Amino acid sequence: MTDKVVVTNVAAQKQKYGGSGYSQVLRALRMLVAADEARGMKTIVVDISDPSEMRRYRGTAVSNHRSEVQNKNAIDRICEALEPDYLLLMDGPDVIPHILLNNPIPKDRDRNVPSDLPYASDAAFAKGGVENRDVATYSAVTRVVGRIPGATEVRDPASLISQMKSAAAFKSRRREDYLSHFAISSYLWRSSTERSIDSIFRTESIKTSPPTGSPKVRRLLAPLSHFINCDGGKELSQFFGRR
Repeated sequence: MTDKVVVTNVAAQKQKYGGSGYSQVLRALRMLVAADEARGMKTIVVDISDPSEMRRYRGTAVSNHRSEVQNKNAIDRICEALEPDYLLLMDGPDVIPHILLNNPIPKDRDRNVPSDLPYASDAAFAKGGVENRDVATYSAVTRVVGRIPGATEVRDPASLISQMKSAAAFKSRRREDYLSHFAISSYLWRSSTERSIDSIFRTESIKTSPPTGSPKVRRLLAPLSHFINCDGGKELSQFFGRR
Protein backbone atom coordinates (compact mmCIF):
# COMPACT_ATOMS: atom_id res chain seq x y z
CA MET A 1 0.00 0.00 0.00
CA THR A 2 1.00 3.63 -0.61
CA ASP A 3 0.48 6.37 1.94
CA LYS A 4 -0.57 9.03 -0.56
CA VAL A 5 -1.04 9.45 -4.30
CA VAL A 6 -1.04 12.85 -5.96
CA VAL A 7 -2.87 12.73 -9.30
CA THR A 8 -1.94 15.42 -11.77
CA ASN A 9 -2.29 16.05 -15.51
CA VAL A 10 0.96 17.52 -16.78
CA ALA A 11 -0.28 18.05 -20.34
CA ALA A 12 -3.28 20.05 -19.09
CA GLN A 13 -1.15 22.08 -16.68
CA LYS A 14 1.38 22.97 -19.38
CA GLN A 15 -1.49 24.06 -21.60
CA LYS A 16 -2.94 26.13 -18.74
CA TYR A 17 0.21 27.73 -17.32
CA GLY A 18 2.75 27.45 -20.13
CA GLY A 19 6.18 25.87 -19.75
CA SER A 20 7.61 28.34 -17.23
CA GLY A 21 4.44 28.35 -15.14
CA TYR A 22 4.39 24.57 -15.02
CA SER A 23 8.05 24.56 -13.89
CA GLN A 24 7.00 26.64 -10.88
CA VAL A 25 4.18 24.17 -10.13
CA LEU A 26 6.60 21.24 -10.38
CA ARG A 27 9.01 22.83 -7.89
CA ALA A 28 6.17 23.37 -5.43
CA LEU A 29 4.98 19.79 -5.93
CA ARG A 30 8.46 18.44 -5.17
CA MET A 31 8.47 20.56 -2.01
CA LEU A 32 5.13 19.03 -0.98
CA VAL A 33 6.41 15.49 -1.57
CA ALA A 34 9.54 16.26 0.50
CA ALA A 35 7.37 17.67 3.30
CA ASP A 36 5.29 14.48 3.31
CA GLU A 37 8.46 12.40 3.52
CA ALA A 38 9.59 14.43 6.54
CA ARG A 39 6.20 13.59 8.11
CA GLY A 40 6.84 9.89 7.51
CA MET A 41 4.52 9.57 4.50
CA LYS A 42 5.44 8.00 1.18
CA THR A 43 3.88 10.08 -1.61
CA ILE A 44 3.75 9.02 -5.26
CA VAL A 45 2.92 11.50 -8.04
CA VAL A 46 1.11 10.08 -11.07
CA ASP A 47 0.69 11.98 -14.35
CA ILE A 48 -2.54 10.65 -15.83
CA SER A 49 -1.70 12.20 -19.22
CA ASP A 50 1.44 10.05 -19.58
CA PRO A 51 0.77 6.72 -21.40
CA SER A 52 3.88 5.01 -20.02
CA GLU A 53 2.96 5.92 -16.44
CA MET A 54 -0.61 4.77 -16.83
CA ARG A 55 0.51 1.42 -18.29
CA ARG A 56 2.16 0.70 -14.92
CA TYR A 57 -1.31 0.74 -13.39
CA ARG A 58 -3.01 -1.11 -16.27
CA GLY A 59 -4.80 2.07 -17.20
CA THR A 60 -5.24 4.31 -20.22
CA ALA A 61 -3.78 7.80 -20.32
CA VAL A 62 -6.18 10.76 -20.29
CA SER A 63 -6.07 12.25 -23.79
CA ASN A 64 -8.94 14.70 -23.19
CA HIS A 65 -8.44 16.34 -19.79
CA ARG A 66 -12.10 17.45 -19.71
CA SER A 67 -13.42 13.89 -20.09
CA GLU A 68 -15.10 12.74 -16.89
CA VAL A 69 -15.00 9.11 -18.03
CA GLN A 70 -11.28 9.15 -18.84
CA ASN A 71 -10.34 10.82 -15.55
CA LYS A 72 -12.51 8.56 -13.41
CA ASN A 73 -11.24 5.42 -15.15
CA ALA A 74 -7.61 6.49 -14.78
CA ILE A 75 -7.99 7.29 -11.09
CA ASP A 76 -9.79 3.98 -10.48
CA ARG A 77 -6.90 2.05 -12.06
CA ILE A 78 -4.33 3.94 -9.97
CA CYS A 79 -6.23 3.30 -6.73
CA GLU A 80 -6.72 -0.38 -7.54
CA ALA A 81 -2.98 -0.78 -8.11
CA LEU A 82 -1.60 1.32 -5.23
CA GLU A 83 -4.39 1.23 -2.61
CA PRO A 84 -3.39 4.63 -1.20
CA ASP A 85 -4.47 5.84 2.22
CA TYR A 86 -4.94 9.32 0.73
CA LEU A 87 -5.72 10.49 -2.79
CA LEU A 88 -4.96 14.10 -3.72
CA LEU A 89 -6.23 15.71 -6.94
CA MET A 90 -3.91 18.45 -8.10
CA ASP A 91 -5.41 21.64 -9.55
CA GLY A 92 -8.91 22.78 -10.44
CA PRO A 93 -11.70 21.28 -12.56
CA ASP A 94 -10.13 22.71 -15.72
CA VAL A 95 -7.27 20.21 -15.18
CA ILE A 96 -9.06 17.31 -13.44
CA PRO A 97 -12.81 17.78 -13.89
CA HIS A 98 -15.54 17.47 -11.33
CA ILE A 99 -18.10 14.86 -12.32
CA LEU A 100 -21.59 16.23 -12.94
CA LEU A 101 -24.07 14.29 -10.83
CA ASN A 102 -27.83 14.51 -11.05
CA ASN A 103 -29.21 16.91 -8.47
CA PRO A 104 -31.21 14.80 -5.97
CA ILE A 105 -33.29 17.85 -4.92
CA PRO A 106 -36.12 18.10 -7.50
CA LYS A 107 -37.14 21.67 -6.65
CA ASP A 108 -33.63 23.09 -6.93
CA ARG A 109 -32.93 25.15 -10.04
CA ASP A 110 -29.55 23.48 -10.69
CA ARG A 111 -29.94 20.27 -12.67
CA ASN A 112 -26.40 19.05 -11.95
CA VAL A 113 -24.02 18.98 -8.99
CA PRO A 114 -20.30 19.20 -9.90
CA SER A 115 -18.62 16.80 -7.50
CA ASP A 116 -15.44 14.92 -6.55
CA LEU A 117 -17.57 12.29 -4.78
CA PRO A 118 -17.21 9.65 -7.56
CA TYR A 119 -13.42 9.78 -7.18
CA ALA A 120 -13.90 8.75 -3.54
CA SER A 121 -15.76 5.60 -4.61
CA ASP A 122 -14.64 2.47 -6.43
CA ALA A 123 -18.02 2.29 -8.20
CA ALA A 124 -17.58 2.57 -11.97
CA PHE A 125 -18.77 5.76 -13.63
CA ALA A 126 -19.56 4.26 -17.03
CA LYS A 127 -20.56 0.73 -18.01
CA GLY A 128 -21.17 -0.26 -21.60
CA GLY A 129 -20.93 3.37 -22.62
CA VAL A 130 -23.70 4.40 -20.19
CA GLU A 131 -22.70 7.00 -17.59
CA ASN A 132 -24.07 6.73 -14.07
CA ARG A 133 -24.73 10.17 -12.56
CA ASP A 134 -26.78 9.02 -9.57
CA VAL A 135 -25.37 10.40 -6.31
CA ALA A 136 -26.40 7.27 -4.39
CA THR A 137 -24.10 5.11 -6.54
CA TYR A 138 -21.05 6.77 -4.98
CA SER A 139 -22.29 7.29 -1.42
CA ALA A 140 -20.42 4.21 -0.15
CA VAL A 141 -17.11 6.07 0.10
CA THR A 142 -14.01 3.85 -0.04
CA ARG A 143 -11.26 6.47 -0.52
CA VAL A 144 -10.06 9.58 1.33
CA VAL A 145 -9.97 12.25 -1.37
CA GLY A 146 -8.82 15.86 -1.30
CA ARG A 147 -8.08 18.48 -3.91
CA ILE A 148 -5.69 21.44 -4.07
CA PRO A 149 -7.55 23.64 -6.58
CA GLY A 150 -5.86 26.17 -8.78
CA ALA A 151 -7.89 29.14 -9.98
CA THR A 152 -9.99 27.98 -12.93
CA GLU A 153 -8.90 29.20 -16.37
CA VAL A 154 -6.22 31.44 -14.84
CA ARG A 155 -2.77 31.26 -16.43
CA ASP A 156 -0.87 32.42 -13.35
CA PRO A 157 -0.17 29.42 -11.04
CA ALA A 158 0.35 31.64 -7.97
CA SER A 159 -2.92 30.57 -6.29
CA LEU A 160 -2.16 26.86 -6.71
CA ILE A 161 1.44 27.26 -5.54
CA SER A 162 0.36 29.23 -2.47
CA GLN A 163 -1.97 26.43 -1.42
CA MET A 164 0.70 23.78 -2.05
CA LYS A 165 3.08 25.71 0.20
CA SER A 166 0.41 25.87 2.90
CA ALA A 167 -0.13 22.12 2.63
CA ALA A 168 3.62 21.49 2.87
CA ALA A 169 3.86 23.64 6.00
CA PHE A 170 0.81 22.13 7.70
CA LYS A 171 1.23 20.72 11.19
CA SER A 172 -1.35 18.46 12.81
CA ARG A 173 -3.22 19.65 15.88
CA ARG A 174 -5.34 17.88 18.47
CA ARG A 175 -8.80 16.71 17.45
CA GLU A 176 -10.27 18.87 20.20
CA ASP A 177 -8.90 21.98 18.48
CA TYR A 178 -11.30 21.44 15.58
CA LEU A 179 -14.50 20.74 17.50
CA SER A 180 -15.33 24.42 17.87
CA HIS A 181 -16.88 25.29 14.52
CA PHE A 182 -18.54 27.94 12.41
CA ALA A 183 -21.42 26.68 10.25
CA ILE A 184 -23.58 28.82 8.00
CA SER A 185 -26.39 27.73 5.71
CA SER A 186 -28.67 29.28 3.15
CA TYR A 187 -31.97 29.68 4.97
CA LEU A 188 -33.68 27.19 2.64
CA TRP A 189 -31.07 24.49 3.33
CA ARG A 190 -30.96 24.86 7.11
CA SER A 191 -32.46 21.41 7.87
CA SER A 192 -29.90 19.61 5.71
CA THR A 193 -27.06 21.64 7.23
CA GLU A 194 -28.23 20.91 10.77
CA ARG A 195 -28.18 17.17 10.03
CA SER A 196 -24.65 17.39 8.63
CA ILE A 197 -23.38 19.43 11.56
CA ASP A 198 -24.99 17.02 14.02
CA SER A 199 -23.20 14.11 12.31
CA ILE A 200 -19.82 15.85 12.50
CA PHE A 201 -19.94 17.82 15.75
CA ARG A 202 -22.91 16.29 17.66
CA THR A 203 -24.69 19.64 17.73
CA GLU A 204 -27.12 21.44 15.43
CA SER A 205 -25.62 24.87 16.12
CA ILE A 206 -25.62 26.80 12.83
CA LYS A 207 -26.12 30.31 11.46
CA THR A 208 -28.48 30.94 8.57
CA SER A 209 -28.33 33.50 5.79
CA PRO A 210 -30.58 35.44 6.00
CA PRO A 211 -30.30 36.97 8.53
CA THR A 212 -26.54 36.38 8.98
CA GLY A 213 -24.43 38.14 6.37
CA SER A 214 -21.33 40.22 5.74
CA PRO A 215 -19.67 41.82 7.60
CA LYS A 216 -21.00 39.86 10.58
CA VAL A 217 -19.60 36.61 9.14
CA ARG A 218 -16.03 37.94 9.33
CA ARG A 219 -16.28 38.10 13.12
CA LEU A 220 -17.51 34.49 13.31
CA LEU A 221 -14.62 32.81 11.47
CA ALA A 222 -12.31 32.31 14.46
CA PRO A 223 -12.95 28.52 14.88
CA LEU A 224 -10.67 26.29 12.79
CA SER A 225 -13.58 24.27 11.33
CA HIS A 226 -15.84 26.00 8.79
CA PHE A 227 -18.94 24.48 7.15
CA ILE A 228 -20.55 26.59 4.41
CA ASN A 229 -23.73 25.47 2.65
CA CYS A 230 -24.75 28.56 0.69
CA ASP A 231 -25.38 29.57 -2.90
CA GLY A 232 -22.51 30.51 -5.18
CA GLY A 233 -22.20 31.71 -8.72
CA LYS A 234 -19.95 31.11 -11.67
CA GLU A 235 -16.97 33.49 -11.65
CA LEU A 236 -18.07 34.92 -8.27
CA SER A 237 -16.05 34.67 -5.07
CA GLN A 238 -19.01 35.39 -2.78
CA PHE A 239 -21.44 33.03 -1.06
CA PHE A 240 -25.13 33.98 -0.88
CA GLY A 241 -28.06 33.12 1.32
CA ARG A 242 -31.63 33.28 0.06
CA ARG A 243 -35.15 32.84 1.32
